[in-house]
Amino acid sequence: MYKAVIADDERKICNLILELGDWQRFGIEVAQVCADGEEALEAICRLQPDIVLTDVRMPVYDGLELIRLVSERGLHPAFIILSGYKYFEYAYSAFKYGVIDYLLKPLDGEQLNEVLDKTCQILGRQKRYATAEDEIRRLNEHVEQNNRRNMFRHLFDHGEAFPKTAEELEKMYQKTFPRDLLRVYFVRTNRDLEDDSSTLLVQKLEDAARRVFKGEEEAGWPDSPIRVCPATVHGGLAVILNYPAAEVNRIKSLMQTLLFDMLDVAEIFGNSQVSVGLSSEAEKLSELPRLARMAEQAEEAKVVLGANRVLELSAYRFSRLTLDQVFTDSDRRSLKTAVETLSVGAMNSWLDRLEAAVDKRPPLHPEVILGLRDEICGELETYARLHREENFDEFRQSYLRETGQAAGLPAFFHCLRDVITRQMEIWRKARESEEKLPIRLAKAWLAEHYGEAVTLEQTAEQVGLSPAYFSTQFRRMEGRTFSDYLTSVRMEAARELLATTTMTNYEITSRIGYADEKYFGKVFKKEVGIRPGEYRKLYYRG
Repeated sequence: MYKAVIADDERKICNLILELGDWQRFGIEVAQVCADGEEALEAICRLQPDIVLTDVRMPVYDGLELIRLVSERGLHPAFIILSGYKYFEYAYSAFKYGVIDYLLKPLDGEQLNEVLDKTCQILGRQKRYATAEDEIRRLNEHVEQNNRRNMFRHLFDHGEAFPKTAEELEKMYQKTFPRDLLRVYFVRTNRDLEDDSSTLLVQKLEDAARRVFKGEEEAGWPDSPIRVCPATVHGGLAVILNYPAAEVNRIKSLMQTLLFDMLDVAEIFGNSQVSVGLSSEAEKLSELPRLARMAEQAEEAKVVLGANRVLELSAYRFSRLTLDQVFTDSDRRSLKTAVETLSVGAMNSWLDRLEAAVDKRPPLHPEVILGLRDEICGELETYARLHREENFDEFRQSYLRETGQAAGLPAFFHCLRDVITRQMEIWRKARESEEKLPIRLAKAWLAEHYGEAVTLEQTAEQVGLSPAYFSTQFRRMEGRTFSDYLTSVRMEAARELLATTTMTNYEITSRIGYADEKYFGKVFKKEVGIRPGEYRKLYYRG
């Protein structure tokens, strides 16, 4: 359905157009009829019609002036002009504004409908072309985004194999960095920027970069000397800056402006922190993998330096203590014991001691702190593999992601305690369940075989444990000995038989696994408090 506006100061001409036009056949709705150019301009701006039929000579704005004013406002409906013979030369000049056709007065119905048909066909083709162009544009954008994303993954994950020349880079990823210098910055917030839920946040962070640097990217800022190339990777946003040597000082000052802009953006999305790791500069493309590593490592320095700042490692002084000097053999043994015993208390005490040991001035190098994190993860992995715990890879990802978002040592160690003790509790419960399984199996077996001459050794064999270990585990988990439990099972069965059957004591004795009726009576009185016969008199339900 197309929308049309008619503009002519002669009402009878407007009525004639309405009468002669086959509007329904062409799918055209006449939205408004206007009596002068001013009214027509207001209607066109408000309704944004597809077709405008306008007279050449009208009050306020004539047809030619109307077409020019509409064009200046960025609107481009299909104009059909109405003209008498004496004004045709004047009307003809309107074609430079993209007029589709003209109609000479007096109007002819056949001619009007031919022009309307032609106009609708042109509009249909334009719509199809626009749709195709949009599809091609979206496809090109998709290809470009994929190329960019794959380039950054290659850069950050396999930097040693990254293209080393401009020709190789353009051939592989259709990317060029023609300016003098390269620099990389890496951004993280307390949200995973690679998660689908962060798409809009990432878009706004990228927009902030382009706005601050007025960065050229494809058709972004063609006159800007600074080229901005962003993509998400490793849970953050990485950006390659490419700029002339003359822009070096301006880049440094703009980084602080960028930080403030990104903090504002992040706050809108409920993020309390932003950290920006900044690399040094380099001239050669082959240096780009080193710059990428440097930017990510600088961002990770927030673990000791805190967030909401631009972090450039060369600007800070760190302790020279190494990982081996901080994490001693004694520390390793204590960690191993805490993990193997799944003792949350021991783990928290160990982490408390470690936190006190690493809280130094000048601060330890971030690599040392993250090395400690990796050592702990390694010990947890050893336990998981030894005990065949499932889903450790998922835990590792969560562990690295959550601890990687911590800013400052207090927050880092708080996160360590939370993540580690949470996982240890899961493993402890799983171990308890695993240890209880043989006891549960033994109890199920006894429920079926208590009427036989059951022994501890026989039951232990049924569940695959040694008699001594089975006896110890049974008492630890049930709070009583195997013999006491078996007796309680038999007495419960005896009570049921006394209350619901007329079986004799001798028959019940045999049924529940005893050989001596007198012994049964003695045990029953001890466990229940009365003799079997007295129990029957009180509780028989037959």
